Amino acid sequence: MIDASLNPKPVQNHLRRQASIHHEVGIRVESDTMGDLEVASDRYYGCQTARSCNFDIGDDTMPRG
Repeated sequence: MIDASLNPKPVQNHLRRQASIHHEVGIRVESDTMGDLEVASDRYYGCQTARSCNFDIGDDTMPRG
C-alpha cells in the first residue's frame, strides 16, 4: 500500500492533450483544496489569489473612535 503511493502515476493521454490545448490559448490549470481553476498563463499568481478577486474588500474602512 505504501509502495503504491510512492510510485508516481503515469499521466493519461487525455490530460496531456488537455494541457497542450490550454497552453496554446494561454491558460493553465491550478488546483487547491477547493478544486481546479483556470488561470491566465501570463499571471504570476495561483488559484487562491484568482478566487480572492471575487471578494469586495476594498471599500471597508475603520470606524472613527
